[in-house]
Amino acid sequence: MKQKNTRNPKKMTSYFWYEAPILVVVTISGLIYNIGMVAGPYFQGQLVQGLYDLLNHKILANRLIQLSLLYMLVIALVQVCRAIKRFSVRIFANHTSRRMRRLLYNTLLHRQFGDDTGSLMTKAISDVDSCVEGMRKFTTEIFDTGVVMIAYLAMLLYYDVRLTILACMFTPLAYVIANVLKKKVVKANKAYKESESVLNTMTLDRIVHAKTYRITGREQALNDRYEKQLTMNKKVLSPISLKGP
Repeated sequence: MKQKNTRNPKKMTSYFWYEAPILVVVTISGLIYNIGMVAGPYFQGQLVQGLYDLLNHKILANRLIQLSLLYMLVIALVQVCRAIKRFSVRIFANHTSRRMRRLLYNTLLHRQFGDDTGSLMTKAISDVDSCVEGMRKFTTEIFDTGVVMIAYLAMLLYYDVRLTILACMFTPLAYVIANVLKKKVVKANKAYKESESVLNTMTLDRIVHAKTYRITGREQALNDRYEKQLTMNKKVLSPISLKGP
């Protein structure tokens, strides 16, 4: 399959523009899904009220059946749009990752190997993964956080302004706590990337100069340094690993 050249590959916006058709699908399905999430609580309230009215002989059973069918149709539409949005976001992320990797690997293949090659390989792979994941989360959270929050705020304000204001008072506190935790995670992740970079550089050096180290009798010393760096790499990884040390 022929690959199109990416305009301005150094700018992140160019990757969004390149996947514009997919992002249009994400936008349409995301708006329907996230705004439609408000329909769930609304229809549930209407059904409870309808059941109460039916028991008190204020409405006919047909009215409640119609409301139930409408509720199921709306929820089905919302869930279909949810699946379309999630699948489209994954396609966007996969296409972007493939394009970034192709550009970076092409650059690495056309440069001279040096002492920093291992470091560049680590940064290339890690940075692409981090960048694509950030773009995917940004695209997702625009709808799953932004649109949903606005929709729920509008619904809450419609019902009770005072209760809405009280509920929103805890949101800034949550953002402050999240920012503090983010700094700790970024610091630990940076230390791991630096350690991983050193380990990859040592691995590449060991492969390229294996005969030289064996002839000069430095192979055992190199093995000891490599094991020490590997142990250090595991220690750095332990705080940010989900499975622990």
